[in-house]
Amino acid sequence: MATLTSAQNRKLWGSTQIVARYKTLGLSALLVLFTILILVGYLSPFGYMSVTSIKNKPQITEKDILPMSAVVYRHEGDAIPEWSVLTGSKYPLYNVPGDDGAIREWALIATLDDRVIFLDPKRVQEVAIEWMGDPATIEPSVQPETFTYVGTGYKDEGVLRGTAYPLYELEVGGVTRKLALFKSEGDTHFFLDPEDPESGIVQWRGDLASAKALEQTKLFTYRGKKIPEVVLQPGATYPLYEVPTVDGGTQRWAMVQKGVGAVETYFINPDDLDAGILAWSEQPFADQQKPTDRPVRQFGPQWSNFETAWNKLNFLEPLFNTLMIAIFGVIGTVISCTLVAYAFTRFPLPFKNVLFMILISTIILPKQVTLVPTYFVFSQVLGWTGTWLPLIVPHFFANAYNVLLLRQYFSSLPIELDEAAMIDGAGPFRILLSVIIPQAWPAIVAVSLFHFVFAWNDYFEPLIYTLSNPKIAPLSVRIQIFNFVFDQKPHLIQATALMGLVVPVLLFFLAQRVFMRGVIMTGVER
Repeated sequence: MATLTSAQNRKLWGSTQIVARYKTLGLSALLVLFTILILVGYLSPFGYMSVTSIKNKPQITEKDILPMSAVVYRHEGDAIPEWSVLTGSKYPLYNVPGDDGAIREWALIATLDDRVIFLDPKRVQEVAIEWMGDPATIEPSVQPETFTYVGTGYKDEGVLRGTAYPLYELEVGGVTRKLALFKSEGDTHFFLDPEDPESGIVQWRGDLASAKALEQTKLFTYRGKKIPEVVLQPGATYPLYEVPTVDGGTQRWAMVQKGVGAVETYFINPDDLDAGILAWSEQPFADQQKPTDRPVRQFGPQWSNFETAWNKLNFLEPLFNTLMIAIFGVIGTVISCTLVAYAFTRFPLPFKNVLFMILISTIILPKQVTLVPTYFVFSQVLGWTGTWLPLIVPHFFANAYNVLLLRQYFSSLPIELDEAAMIDGAGPFRILLSVIIPQAWPAIVAVSLFHFVFAWNDYFEPLIYTLSNPKIAPLSVRIQIFNFVFDQKPHLIQATALMGLVVPVLLFFLAQRVFMRGVIMTGVER
């Protein structure tokens, strides 16, 4: 039989060690990756809350994870007065006298210090007209103001649905009214009330020429090519864009007005204001980079959300209420549960195990089962509604879960310490204070934190007991009310929720080491 040499054995053994090492590293890597995935999934709501709390409403609708704000240019120079003619915009028509004495009906688009800018509706493709005359000499072109009847109640009277009827201002029964004329028979005229057309027909006798016909300014809707506007005003801000230039580079310009389609976009160069307004079109740069659809952006957290939420909620008041309820509840829980756990651990009580099992069985009892009778006692018998008493007093009577944790920890403490203290003359109460409690601080801290977090997050019981007195309501109730009021402002809601987390999270991290030791040791049975 062939045998391996010592060198072959070492080589084979070394290869086996390498394979085992790589397997260990692979398993460790998988475990770390799995842990990271679990943490990411678990902490993602907290991350969303934190990020949303420092956004404003427009930032929430954007795709950026972090709050981003546009980098802007603030114009500090002189205003540049020009006009704007936008497709689809409506402009009033005026009767404008020309140099030849003829009256022209032009659309007014801008009034400057030394001139008035018009547009001829009959020649909309031409440039705007600068008129140097006195604006006081021109009058607006008017047309009758009308009312369109959309009902069906006066068909027999000659009132047609969808027909526009002229409006008049006349006196009826000593009251001046605004009425729509739909029919005249001699000197008798028939009107409808535009504000309440179904209220009936109004008859009026008299000369219609004596009534005041209501008129409105005639409007012209521009449908031609856009005439550029310059809106640079001192102190105004404009977003910065990376704009491609003819030489293939980019320059950071401030967008004054964004074009649509073939209409040019207008920029200003913050570094060269003397260059004036820069018209940019995609057409000359069709084979180059297009300007970004979004302006240059930077990290822009909205820290003012916390100040706003703090003031809107009056945060100090519910914070004080919550701290009082939680602190007094912790005191009652620690005292009562410590005494009960000590009794179950050290005293030879009759039927001790049975009593302990009965106590522990209450853990599985749903809260809803005891809610009705306890509410009846606190509200009808004791009259404690509208106070903190129903939220504090019950915790001075031992809680089964906390008793279980403390009993398990007390059981892990050597009973020889109690016997040594008894030899020195210590009684049961002195043993508890001087021997048990100093060694049980980890468990007591764990119980305190458990109850503090419970009291901090409790919502339903504070709601029903403080409903009649909202000023004593804790944070959980006040934040929920805040959510109803500001349901359209999720950034304020998340900011409020984040502020409500500060105290329990900070308390947990400060007592983390003692808390974890207490949690671990409470599961050790002596």
